[in-house]
Amino acid sequence: MNPNPNSSRNVYRSRCGVYSTYAYTEVYNCIFDSVNYGIDERYLGAALESYLTSNTINAYQCGINLMDNDGSDHITVEYNTIKILPLVKSGIGIYAGESNSHHTTTYLLNSNSVKIANSTSGIQTNGVSNAQLTYNIVELQNPGVYTSPTTAGIEISGGGANYLSCNHVSGHTVDSVPRYGYRIAQSQGNIIQCNVADSTSYSFRFEGVACNNTVLKGNYMGNAYCGLYLNQD
Repeated sequence: MNPNPNSSRNVYRSRCGVYSTYAYTEVYNCIFDSVNYGIDERYLGAALESYLTSNTINAYQCGINLMDNDGSDHITVEYNTIKILPLVKSGIGIYAGESNSHHTTTYLLNSNSVKIANSTSGIQTNGVSNAQLTYNIVELQNPGVYTSPTTAGIEISGGGANYLSCNHVSGHTVDSVPRYGYRIAQSQGNIIQCNVADSTSYSFRFEGVACNNTVLKGNYMGNAYCGLYLNQD
């Protein structure tokens, strides 16, 4: 899928901009506005690939939703600009989830820009291993008149052996309101280096008994209620 020649919106006011299952997928430079899901991609099988690049997405529920793509070669998500509209508290900018704990999919999330206000997370993985998250920018905007839920810029839940480097999360709070820069839960063996968390209540939060063998080095924790929070409960 390619952009419209007049730079107009490809999809406007729809449940989903692109819905793809069991298919090799390429989506470049498209505009999806006022949609529930910008791109919803599931069940890529053996040797299939996906390239989601340089798209502009204004979504209510999820900008890019990737689920159960075990067996695919790799899924590349890069240079996308995503804004989650402040109506649904469960909104997520980019989501990648795998129900098979031994999946072989490689997720490459690189240089995306995500803005959320009263949503759950900017970038979230669930049960994903061996993913690479690099050079992403997440802004936790002031929720304004909305009540912000527990929010994380980048959230890693389950899985393990993921690589997070040179990401930047900024927020608009330094009190104890639960807005985290990076939240790692029940996920072990990750490498987290050279990332920035600025003006979030908690810069880095680790929780759950399975967060062992993590490498945490060279990260910046600035203007926070708590820089590093460790909780094995």
